[in-house]
Amino acid sequence: MAGSKKIVKYAIQTDIGTQSLFLEEDSRLRLVNELKNRGTRRILVICNNPIRKLRPFDELIDHLNNEGFRTFIFCQTENLLMDRDIEGGLKIYGEYNCDTIITIGGSPEIDCGKLIAACSANPVKSLTQIVGIDKLPNPIPLLCTIMTENCASSTTASAEFYDNDASKWRTVISSNLVPQIVVIDTDFSERVSFDNTISSALTALCVTIEAYISPVARLFPEYRASSVNATTILFRNLEKFTKNKTDTFIRKQIAVGGFYSGLSTRKVGIGYAHIIMHTLLCKYNIVHGTGLTGILILVLKEQVSDPKTCEGLAELAKALHFCSNTLPDDKAAESFIFNLERLYGKVSNEEKQSLVDSKDIDYLINEIEKEAKMYALSRHIDTKALRRILAALT
Repeated sequence: MAGSKKIVKYAIQTDIGTQSLFLEEDSRLRLVNELKNRGTRRILVICNNPIRKLRPFDELIDHLNNEGFRTFIFCQTENLLMDRDIEGGLKIYGEYNCDTIITIGGSPEIDCGKLIAACSANPVKSLTQIVGIDKLPNPIPLLCTIMTENCASSTTASAEFYDNDASKWRTVISSNLVPQIVVIDTDFSERVSFDNTISSALTALCVTIEAYISPVARLFPEYRASSVNATTILFRNLEKFTKNKTDTFIRKQIAVGGFYSGLSTRKVGIGYAHIIMHTLLCKYNIVHGTGLTGILILVLKEQVSDPKTCEGLAELAKALHFCSNTLPDDKAAESFIFNLERLYGKVSNEEKQSLVDSKDIDYLINEIEKEAKMYALSRHIDTKALRRILAALT
């Protein structure tokens, strides 16, 4: 119950400002006036090694330098965001007296920028001090995210990282993590592999579905509207993209779906599928995102017996015209799950694989239930249902 009160209190009290969104062609090169108007002088640019080698990256750095900005580059070395990357980037940010961060990449790079910005504005001795809900009292310095994938991170009020000391996946939630500027630029995204594009978009879809059915979501209809937008855009465009892999307009549509997905999560934290994914990441060191949609499908099949969850899924099914508006909620909810399962089978190349060792199920249940209490979820799936979900993943 304490977790439920905490997330509801955070959601009601939090105040999130507007973001500047750039969608035009070559929008990464149109940032100059925005940055100058906001007082930028010294920029920490966060990317990964593959992005660092791209022509658009060099063009952006040259453009910023020619306009009088000082730029300093920090490359992440891992596919997951590790605590050591945040600490390394924070050191460079401080040593070179930076005032702005630009991230180029997907969730790991964006979350790295968020947490470097947060730690620079809220000095702490350890990253673990900011883990949890609403522990960042001070606003972050200017943060601009240039999306190369279709993730939700550019608009979420959260960030995630792997704590190597504790071997735990950690989540930080605060309205002070929201980037002030978001850029969707197909010059970068069209260079992202098909598999990564699909994986990040499916992750955004899972996140926004769980946001819509969250116990807290009904308090904030404007954020649920963002979830409907995200779900509609992603469902309509993902299958199209499998048939038109070079279509930059469809890529941009999917990225906008990711943008709305992030908006939908700002008040509600994370859902069961995400928590299960985190727990499996920590235990088995699997790739983030692998199997998340499959996990969500199992979760929804267990949650559909809850009347409020059933109603939420039915509302989504009817909004996406998966069924008649007169269909009873239980049948409409089933149609939503069926269509999600169908989409996953159509667009994903992921082979069904075992994600769980049966001997670990009791340990995993304990870890999942501990985190679920923080997000007001503990009453929505019981231990028996969790056991069935994990058994299906063995």
